[in-house]
Amino acid sequence: STEVISNKIAYELGDESIRKGKLTLTDSEGRGAFLVTVEFAGGKTDTFEFPLVVANEVESDTFDISINTTNYLRKSDSNVYYCMFKLNDSVDLISVDGITVTDSQGTDCLVPDSFSALSAITFDLDISNSSVDETFILHIPTQAAKTKHSDKYNKKLEYTFTLPNLELRPDNFIETTFPADGDKYYIENDGDILNVIIKLKQGYVVSNIGKMLMEYIELSDDVRTETENGQVIITIPMKVYQEQQYGIALDEGFAATADGKARSGKAQFSFSVMLRQNVELPDEATFYDVHPEHWAFAEVSNLVTQGVISGYPDGYFRPESNVTRAEAAKIIATAFPNDSETDNMTYRDTEDHWANKFIRALNGVLPLQENETDHFRPDEYTTREEVVVALVNTLDLSNGTSMMSADNIVDYGAVRSDLSSEFLTGIEKGIIEGYADGTYRPASNITRAEMAMIIYRMLSQ
Repeated sequence: STEVISNKIAYELGDESIRKGKLTLTDSEGRGAFLVTVEFAGGKTDTFEFPLVVANEVESDTFDISINTTNYLRKSDSNVYYCMFKLNDSVDLISVDGITVTDSQGTDCLVPDSFSALSAITFDLDISNSSVDETFILHIPTQAAKTKHSDKYNKKLEYTFTLPNLELRPDNFIETTFPADGDKYYIENDGDILNVIIKLKQGYVVSNIGKMLMEYIELSDDVRTETENGQVIITIPMKVYQEQQYGIALDEGFAATADGKARSGKAQFSFSVMLRQNVELPDEATFYDVHPEHWAFAEVSNLVTQGVISGYPDGYFRPESNVTRAEAAKIIATAFPNDSETDNMTYRDTEDHWANKFIRALNGVLPLQENETDHFRPDEYTTREEVVVALVNTLDLSNGTSMMSADNIVDYGAVRSDLSSEFLTGIEKGIIEGYADGTYRPASNITRAEMAMIIYRMLSQ
């Protein structure tokens, strides 16, 4: 029999051999039961479990599971956290099927093959695409756990948690460097000045310039930081010498997002320097920085031969440099000449510009930047979507609705709404190809190598 006395339960077996009874309460909220230990004469003990039954209600076959212990630990300098969740001692985890961890948007954040569930649920959580105030949810489905002393199974649990002192450390905060990592740079004389360029991705700013590590590097002037078209560009004027290897390391916290919510991880790049007169280039090489092994070598060489594109007087092509809208106009107009020059397309900022005749020859096929009506912005960088749309219009490829489905494009949401139809047509017609991760990055600036690849591809069709 049971009798409630001052929030305790007195248990009577009616057996005079009981010397004394000890009552312990264990997680009545999570298990819905009292665990009672009774000590008999002679020291023998026995354990009984009393389910909590609310008057006029029927006892349920399920119970609410609860988390007893949590622990979070950042792994090294990465954007990965080791997480541990321990259930209370009276519960056994019997199945891990269906246990997931997502962010507030429902995105799976588990690092593949990191999940474990022995004495506790442990996993690695990838926060690379999260915000610093992100909320995460541990989903435990029904019948994943069972009480130790009965055949009751858990109800579904969605346990919400945040990571303490969460601070994102993005590793991919650099868009390009010049020279690129591993490149060779050729100089005329020892001690020549080389302006090393680091271009940060959109949305990043320099947080602590002192985090730039440059051992054995002789500067000819101060390091400069400028902003161009919303991107931060760091210029490092270095004195360089032949047969030397140079390296620049950016320590954690060198850069941060403009909103201050995330700081950068570590990054580094290196390059070597050689005297030009000491180097014999292969006969087929056109530029010092586009060697026969370069992925765009054939396309660049072909377009140079045709006079469609050219390099710089110093013998470099700079394949990873961005293309301005004026340069894009010249390349497209040269590759696909139009005999008629329109007088209707006039812009306030191109009349005295060197590329004015090429811009006019395009007949307006290169779309203006968003919210522009009478400014061409010739010296600003053009984007991948702008070039695709210009070629679709130049080659008259748009013949109604594209058969290409936007569902197949991971980052279709980044396409300008007024350019979406032509951009889909451009993908369908093979003007542009995506990256290895499935993205097309329509709003990203197009590089000189990418431009050469696209123009060559369309001339070859």
